Amino acid sequence: MDIRIPDGPVFSVVTPFSSTGEIDYPALESYLHAIVSQRARVVYSMAFNSRYPQLSHEEIRELNAFVARTVKALSNSAVVIVGGPVGCRTSEDLRFMAYSRDAGADVYSALFSERYYAHTQVHNHYRDLAESGILPVLVHQMNLVNGRGGALMPWPKDLVDLVMALPGVAAMKEDSKDSELSEYIVRNYGSEKAIILSGGGKRQFLRHYGQGARNWLNGVGVFFPELPVAFWNALKAEDRDFVSWVVEGIETPFFDDFVAKYGWHTAMRAGVEAAGYFPRWERSPMWSLQESDYGLVREWVLTVQEDIRLRMMEHRAPLP
Repeated sequence: MDIRIPDGPVFSVVTPFSSTGEIDYPALESYLHAIVSQRARVVYSMAFNSRYPQLSHEEIRELNAFVARTVKALSNSAVVIVGGPVGCRTSEDLRFMAYSRDAGADVYSALFSERYYAHTQVHNHYRDLAESGILPVLVHQMNLVNGRGGALMPWPKDLVDLVMALPGVAAMKEDSKDSELSEYIVRNYGSEKAIILSGGGKRQFLRHYGQGARNWLNGVGVFFPELPVAFWNALKAEDRDFVSWVVEGIETPFFDDFVAKYGWHTAMRAGVEAAGYFPRWERSPMWSLQESDYGLVREWVLTVQEDIRLRMMEHRAPLP
């Protein structure tokens, strides 16, 4: 049951849809080939980028199995993380863990999506998953919905401690977007478990790198998959020029110019299409960027693609 998720970038799976709303498995296979060819060592089929809320339970099982089998066929050493339905009872998560194990996944990502009333409630959910022995558990930690009023609230630190002490918990996706909580989790658990920082991009990751952060969830690497491993290698080599170029020259403009205006999921999928992987179509009620706005993203992506090619050639940046 012990597993160590390798340090470095975590490549999230974006589920492609046809114009009629069906999962486009040929496009997904091609996309998985693309990211594994860039030496992705951790591939994560996850709640929101992978569109679990728009999928039936049967489709989630099929998607997870497809991702696990395809990635393992390409690189048996790659770590595959998959999850279950965004909202379900604990026993249903256990069934999805078993499906995921049988499909060849290495780690199961579990949300607590119910309203929060007590630490025991959250602890027992993860205890039952972790003690099942089916798969190591990744705690998908994001702000809780307070059962007394409905406001969002960060996880209390003592609740983090309770859950992270469970022996079957191997990792945490830290998605609180609370810098103080992120620092607490990285400093206390980053040396023994994988803490995958999410939200805030590489700028956030760099803020916590000196505190022990070693994993982050891809942002612009979703549609520029050649960048994440090169960035990680440059960071370890203390190539500050290359690191700064990625953050200030690529990531910051994308977030400031497009994510701030259109939202992460809408802008990200536009980037995926512009980079040539698959169309940006979503399932209702999700929103696909309209043509005039998409054109702005496409123009930027094509320019940056050429900059990436030239930069890596000129400076012999660490290629994946």
